[in-house]
Amino acid sequence: MHALAVQTVWSASLDAIAEVISPQSFQTWFYPLKPVTFMEDTDAAELVVEVPSPFHGEWLSERYSPLLDAALTRNTGKPARVCFRAREGREIPAEEEAPARPAPRAPEARPAAAPEQTAAARRESYLNARYTFANYIVGDCNRLAWSAAEAIAAKPGATSFNPLVIYGGVGLGKTHLAQAIGNAVLETRPELVVRYRPCDQFISEFVSSVQQNKVGEFAAYYRNTDVLIVDDIQFLAGKEKTQEGFFHIFNDLHQRGKQIVLCADRSPKDIKGIEERLLSRFMWGLSAELQAPDYLTRTAILKQRAEAEGMALPDEVVSFVAGYINRNVREVEGAFTRLVAHARISKGQLTLESVKVLLADLLPSGASAALRVDDIRDAVSRIYNLPPEALLGRSRKRDVVNARQVAMFLSKELTTHTLAVIGSHFGGRDHSTVVHACAAVQDRLD
Repeated sequence: MHALAVQTVWSASLDAIAEVISPQSFQTWFYPLKPVTFMEDTDAAELVVEVPSPFHGEWLSERYSPLLDAALTRNTGKPARVCFRAREGREIPAEEEAPARPAPRAPEARPAAAPEQTAAARRESYLNARYTFANYIVGDCNRLAWSAAEAIAAKPGATSFNPLVIYGGVGLGKTHLAQAIGNAVLETRPELVVRYRPCDQFISEFVSSVQQNKVGEFAAYYRNTDVLIVDDIQFLAGKEKTQEGFFHIFNDLHQRGKQIVLCADRSPKDIKGIEERLLSRFMWGLSAELQAPDYLTRTAILKQRAEAEGMALPDEVVSFVAGYINRNVREVEGAFTRLVAHARISKGQLTLESVKVLLADLLPSGASAALRVDDIRDAVSRIYNLPPEALLGRSRKRDVVNARQVAMFLSKELTTHTLAVIGSHFGGRDHSTVVHACAAVQDRLD
């Protein structure tokens, strides 16, 4: 088939995908893809798509193969499948047809580490056992970093994400995700050496080794590491001698295929005061940004924490807290901790009014009396005789689209929220969707 026809088939399939996933997920996972070949006969069809890396293709195969196959089948009118080919040429089949992928350098059946062995290794590693993938809430704000972290935990040192640099503002979950990698490795690969260090502790240890004339022992200790995790790497700025020591440790580990994970409060390219040769190495692998959690992610965090505490939080309380405590994960969890403490001390049921009083100092001015986007959304869904969750979904039915647009329009008119915040209350949509909705309603009003 000609290149133009291949592109036409692929574009039509992408249009179907874009309707059912978030814009950020689409940008992250589908925008980099390139259709290569399309083959069909009277009974079936197959489209081969090029992906940036084997991991990228494996991730798509595991999560989106049925959706892609269905879209391609609909566009070709016959049973069809999408295959992924990494740029180095290895084809990645659909998940249901792919052979099992054993982890490298490991037997097919590996016994889990004994609890006492894992606990001892965790103490040596300075890892916090609370930070795991199981209690990490995934949303569009952190999906790329989470996906890379899980891939690294399964195959430390064997992915293209080396180093992995996780960056973002305060309280967004960088430490949680980085330590989750270490904890997962200790659970499944107890023979590996994992070391987690805050950067200021690493600096302190290096300075002490210089003072005691033990720099060689210091370097040997860190070179005997399979997974090295360093938090707040921006604190290396201006520490020339420590940077030099870290540079040599980094080089040695990387050349031997050991995994390096770094956390920072900004993108590596924006860190000042670090040698160019070290910064360039930070950017060898993948830099993944954590953004402020959207409304759905904040809601999921509150519900998960409530379930873990065995606590019943009314939906209106969850909605209110998620709507107004919105800067970072740490603030959301801090607000929840305060509610838990009050509920246990007073032994009473939390109500929306009591929550407004308890969190008054954390809320923006006037929030306790302000009309909420969720209130508007729920009221509009009742008028249109639709379930509230319909306005969160990806349905393109006319009545659902009309209701969603009206709710967005009223939210813009009746609240002080930004367009991005309003969009987050409607299934994580971005500000451009809200702009379009408001324009559409205004046109109908005119």
